[in-house]
Amino acid sequence: MQVEITHQPIADAIPPHQSQADILIVPGLPDYQVPETDQALYPTNVADLVKIAREAGFSIDYADDGNRAYFGLKAAEVWIPIITFVNEAVAAGFGVVIGDWLRELIGTEEGRRTRLHVKVGKKQVDGDTVEWMTANGDADEVLQALETFLARPSGRD
Repeated sequence: MQVEITHQPIADAIPPHQSQADILIVPGLPDYQVPETDQALYPTNVADLVKIAREAGFSIDYADDGNRAYFGLKAAEVWIPIITFVNEAVAAGFGVVIGDWLRELIGTEEGRRTRLHVKVGKKQVDGDTVEWMTANGDADEVLQALETFLARPSGRD
């Protein structure tokens, strides 16, 4: 499994948007170079993620102007949308929701054979930086790393 923690100025990390949501979905796919287009590209499972987030009571929105397209890959791999969290409390709470969704999506036995790709960011306390975690590898291991990252305070590896 590969895990990388990076920091990026918020202006570079999140496209300009009007949303006041606690969770923003950023165009693109983790660890995948998407084709050049004038539309914001998202993985095909983004609608499912938005639905489960809203059903769980989270405010979630897209960080684009509404000109969207959806991109599906046919592989024994799962790419989740790139997600940013405005505050750590939301990240910790959503970690449980996304963990349950991913376990259901990949299944228990399949999880041992499926590769999972994630990129999640948390806005830092200073308000100027996003801390990113990018992880790729066996779904069970990546899921564990994702839940740990979302549950811990920012700035601690």
